[in-house]
Amino acid sequence: MNRFSFIYSRVKLEISVLLILLFISLNASLYAQKLTLKEADRCYAHFHFASAIPLYESWVLHHPEDIETKKKLADCYLKINDSKNGERIYSELVKNDAGDQERVLNYAQMLEMNGKYTEASKYFKLYKKDGGDARGERFIMALSNIENFYRDSADVEIDYLSINSSQEDFSPAFYKKGLVFCSARNRGEGIRNTFNWNHSTYLDLYYAIDTTSITEAEYNINASKKRRRQFYKDHHSDETDRTSNDSRTLGYYYKSAYIDSLQLMAHGVVAFNKKLNTKYHEGPLVFSKDEEYFIFTRNNYYKGKYRTDSTGINRLKLYIANKVNEDWDIVEFPYNSDKYSVGHPALSPDNKILYFASDMPGGKGGSDIWYCVLKDNGWSKPVNLTAVNTEGQEVFPFIDQQGDIYFASNGWAGLGGLDIFYLRLSNISSMLPYNVGYPINSMKDDFGLIVRSNGRSGYFTSSRNGDKTSDDIFAFKSKQKLFRGFSIAGLATEERSNKLLEDVAIVLLDDNNNEIGRTTTDANGAYNFEVEPNRAYLLKAEKNDYLSFNKEISTAGIIPGKPSKFDIVLPRKGVYVISCRIVDRKTEKLLDSVKVVLTDAASGKRLYVTPEPASGAFSFIVPDVKNGDPCNLILRISRKDYLSKVVSYQGFFEEPAELKLQDVMDVRMDKIDLGTDIGKLVKINPIYFDVGKAIIRADAAKELDKIVQVMMENPGMKIELGSHTDSRGSDAANLNLSDKRAKASAAYIASKGIMEDRIVGKGYGESRLANNCSNDVKCSDKEHQLNRRTEFLVIAMGE
Repeated sequence: MNRFSFIYSRVKLEISVLLILLFISLNASLYAQKLTLKEADRCYAHFHFASAIPLYESWVLHHPEDIETKKKLADCYLKINDSKNGERIYSELVKNDAGDQERVLNYAQMLEMNGKYTEASKYFKLYKKDGGDARGERFIMALSNIENFYRDSADVEIDYLSINSSQEDFSPAFYKKGLVFCSARNRGEGIRNTFNWNHSTYLDLYYAIDTTSITEAEYNINASKKRRRQFYKDHHSDETDRTSNDSRTLGYYYKSAYIDSLQLMAHGVVAFNKKLNTKYHEGPLVFSKDEEYFIFTRNNYYKGKYRTDSTGINRLKLYIANKVNEDWDIVEFPYNSDKYSVGHPALSPDNKILYFASDMPGGKGGSDIWYCVLKDNGWSKPVNLTAVNTEGQEVFPFIDQQGDIYFASNGWAGLGGLDIFYLRLSNISSMLPYNVGYPINSMKDDFGLIVRSNGRSGYFTSSRNGDKTSDDIFAFKSKQKLFRGFSIAGLATEERSNKLLEDVAIVLLDDNNNEIGRTTTDANGAYNFEVEPNRAYLLKAEKNDYLSFNKEISTAGIIPGKPSKFDIVLPRKGVYVISCRIVDRKTEKLLDSVKVVLTDAASGKRLYVTPEPASGAFSFIVPDVKNGDPCNLILRISRKDYLSKVVSYQGFFEEPAELKLQDVMDVRMDKIDLGTDIGKLVKINPIYFDVGKAIIRADAAKELDKIVQVMMENPGMKIELGSHTDSRGSDAANLNLSDKRAKASAAYIASKGIMEDRIVGKGYGESRLANNCSNDVKCSDKEHQLNRRTEFLVIAMGE
């Protein structure tokens, strides 16, 4: 073997070894990736979404074509409420399959939570177009008027509170002088159990003993000024990024990353009850009015037993804690179940109605608000509060001192994620839930609102913070109540002069004629009343020397906090006005360039004349008349390309003192094109002749006189009078007879003063049948009658 052959053989051997090693390496990598996917699927199946995410991300990085795995990854981000990454994955899925309704909706919601409202609206429209539920329409309408959410934002001040920690803090409840709230904070007790849904620490109940000691959050004074400014910005703006967060699906919560550079100091906060707090979730609660018992949310863990449903999910339950000496005796709520969750309790002011959130069967969507009534033998069966529930999530109810409800929802339209809504339960059949708006609501999740008795201050929870992505508790103060109520308002003015009228007595009556309110206009002529939505009312107004005002009004579609305007116009007594609106008959649009002459029929005096073609709307004061005087009017109106007309009215001048001619006369005008059949406009009845004859009978003359009248009112009009027969009889005989009848009819019209060159009579026989009843076709007498007709076609329109 020479040197060259030896070197060549050795190179071949080395290449072969390298290829074998590469093959082994690739197979090992593929095997490892499959193990990664298998473990991700296992985590996903066990609801360990936070653990599944990095495994799925690794897999789709190398297998971007795997749509099913991307769906699971998107679902994971949805479950932990990571809208930023959720948007990224849903974008890919929707571009691949825009017909998947559920993912189109999820993508739209992710975009909205990221403040991309224009793009979100596009996908809500796509969701609606593809047959999606009512959420599509709700959000489309809301996003097209998004400024409504910011309408009263200047009236509300919010503060991030010192009781917050680096973990979850949410859903406060009033207790004594302080607040009890949920938190996943570290109590300094060593390692705590975590929740595999999203690696969060389990929740416990904490007590801020005195609200007066709660301030805006303090932070590490050693932090740089730049970091302090950033801290303030992050906690006073919802225009900030975040990573992952929880979905507000009933029963699942999330924590944030620990803030190491800005240590929040929670003053005056202690564990509410160490015995009550277990190693699992203790969540939202409500205290009775006398604070002798409270109802709270906890995992399905009672008397040391941890229970799940048939799929292994541990649901939420409600528990009632009754005060016994200085301790609490805990019993289960009777409508708990291992099969569904029950949580987020709220009590009516008299403690006789318990409201809560549940995904029990019979609801509208994911989680609904339900209620039970306290009877002598305990709580009644749950009833769905249908007025607040949607296909989405309704959670975290709160009942204020008036017995009205605040709740969080992502099914009613808002700024993104969960928004807080209000509903007046006394108007539950006529009012839609009202979004309390920015700054309480933001593009992120906002929920768990509680309101003091003044209706203008309280607390709520939000996940809006920037680098601190958990839920936090905020305080709010408003110049007015969050729900401004429904009202009507307006101005009282004098008719024609538009002078503002002070001291007008105004009364509001309901549809049963019961007085709702009474007021007088102020120096600016203004008034207002509080009203109920979707109701009918009667508005009455009176003032000396003026005619009274009565108007039926409706509050359908009224917006809370935005008064519906109903102005009052009062005519002076003894002043009589004639007005008119001349419109196109088909379009109902006001006409311009109309010539008008209005005459008093009794005296022949012209009351109103347009010096030149003008607007079809006019009004004027009639001088020298009093109540009860005769009112006999003749109105002549004309316009180019329209049929001129003369109409009359006989009546009396009566209060109220405005006579609207369009209400007592037909002042609508008909547009005339060449070929228009005048007979159809003036409703000419059929013109009959004796058999085989062409003599004008009395009944025919009566109809032809209508055409004479039209032609006199329209001196530039020329008409062809066409006579038609049916197909019975010979063609020649029919043509001859119809021509004689047409010419006889034209001659009659000319004899009444119409120039002969303006009316032409022509017979067509059976040459222009209106249907298919031609020779040898069997037809009924009724069908033949359609062909025996006289037409009056416009062939010219002069000035």
